[in-house]
Amino acid sequence: MSSIIFIFKRYPVAIICALIAIVGAGVIIMRGGVLGSLSAKEEELSLRLGVIESNSKTGRGIENDLESLQAAVKDLEGRVFDREKRAINTNFFYAFADGMGVAVTQVTQQRIESRLFSKGGARELSLHSTIAYDITAIGPHAALLAFMHKFHEVDEITRVSSFSVVPDQKSVASGGEPELRLTMEVLVLSQKN
Repeated sequence: MSSIIFIFKRYPVAIICALIAIVGAGVIIMRGGVLGSLSAKEEELSLRLGVIESNSKTGRGIENDLESLQAAVKDLEGRVFDREKRAINTNFFYAFADGMGVAVTQVTQQRIESRLFSKGGARELSLHSTIAYDITAIGPHAALLAFMHKFHEVDEITRVSSFSVVPDQKSVASGGEPELRLTMEVLVLSQKN
């Protein structure tokens, strides 16, 4: 034991340094696995922080966009047709022709929805459905063209899906100005069933 005490007294700095080195090596060995996992976690968090910063840059003004979209949806909801209000819907088309020189002779609401926009169709609507109307109108060529064009101008909720034009037999037989008979199918955006 005296030889160990002699060595401690003769080389105190070397022994303290050796003890520090042994303790340091032990700490490194014990904590070495934790260092790798902490480095990986730091890298992952840095990547997530980059994504968050990128999202915050592109997300500026999103509240205003959301408000304007909600206002547009609310406006659209006020204009779509209600399938159950057949009289109001039919009167819309009769009033549509007022002052155009066209006489709407028949408006028929079809019972089934257009296959194109119904569930499973190529252009399925998720928030709304469509109502199809068969409309027959009589008038001069120019007035009928203006009438059809008005459907495309009036609103994004109506669309002429098909039409046919033939000479009106009654006007030909009466000898008056020749008129045409327009038969068309119009699709209208409506509330979901």
